[in-house]
Amino acid sequence: MLQKLRGNNSKGFTLIELMIVIAIIGIIAAIAIPAYQGYVVRTQVSEILVLSRDHRARLREAWYFSGVLPADPADVGIDVTRRGNYLTADVAYDGAARTLTYTL
Repeated sequence: MLQKLRGNNSKGFTLIELMIVIAIIGIIAAIAIPAYQGYVVRTQVSEILVLSRDHRARLREAWYFSGVLPADPADVGIDVTRRGNYLTADVAYDGAARTLTYTL
C-alpha cells in the first residue's frame, strides 16, 4: 500500500503554489501601476514645459523689440492650435493679463 502512495507522481501545481504566484503578481502590480501613473503625469508636464518654452521665447523677443506684447499670438508665430501627445486643448492667450494657459 505504501508503495502505491509513493509511486503516484501527480503532475501540476498545488493550491498553495498557485496562491503564492497570484500574491506575487498582485504585489508587483501594486508597485508598478502607481509608478507608471507617475511617469505619465511627468511626461504630460514635460510636454507642456517644452511647448511653453518656445512660446515664452517668442513673446520675450516681441517684447524686447517692440516694447509691447502682441494682441494676437499669431503675430509672433505662436501656433495656439498646436497639438502634442497629451496637449488636447487650445492654448489660451491673454495679452492684457500677459498669461498663457495650457490645458492637458
